[in-house]
Amino acid sequence: MTNHLTNAINRNDELASPLESVSGLNTSDAMARFGNNSNIYHDLLSQWIESERDFNVRITSAMLQHDYQSVAMYLHTLKGTSANLGAMSISDKARELEFLLKANPRGERITEKLGQLSSDLSFFFEQLNGIIQTEEQKINGSSQKSTSGISHWAEGHFGAQTDDPTQVRRVLNELLHFLDNYDTCAIEYVERHYTELDYALGGEQFEFCYKRIHQCDFEAAGKTLRQLWPELE
Repeated sequence: MTNHLTNAINRNDELASPLESVSGLNTSDAMARFGNNSNIYHDLLSQWIESERDFNVRITSAMLQHDYQSVAMYLHTLKGTSANLGAMSISDKARELEFLLKANPRGERITEKLGQLSSDLSFFFEQLNGIIQTEEQKINGSSQKSTSGISHWAEGHFGAQTDDPTQVRRVLNELLHFLDNYDTCAIEYVERHYTELDYALGGEQFEFCYKRIHQCDFEAAGKTLRQLWPELE
């Protein structure tokens, strides 16, 4: 038992330490949010990279169309997710842009700073991706991720289909509790109950909520849940 725990701790240290070389990434605070489980942390970083890979394309298109509501949403999501994952340099820049956008969406500084943010984000992701892939191949002997993180949930969702509104309400309230408290247990919880939630709620809004939970944008996920089931609480 002692050897098992020691190996798990050593593995977490091996996975986390290379990330400390990435400027602007506070790994210690982020790891604490995920129970010092670096497998979960790496999975979430990988998902974040994938979800924001087209950030520059989306936000540039929205700016050209003067769709400032979408621009604000993209910035808000980036700000929250990057903060939860310890990427404070990115979060701070997104927060500054969010403030400038509210003050004057047509301001000259916005276009310049958006370009800088997109460039910084691209470079940041490049560093993260290289480290994550290299370290996991080194530790696992292949590119396959350990099942002690959250990636094993992708193999199949748990939970049973149910028409019982009391059961659905109970699950939703518990999930909402995690979201309101910015508790990363929401990630594992939504996977465990995915089948019954998808059966009861389904549709694009639930998928939006599901993705936001995995991006650690718990505020947006909670807001969507309340829209889907107004009787909550």
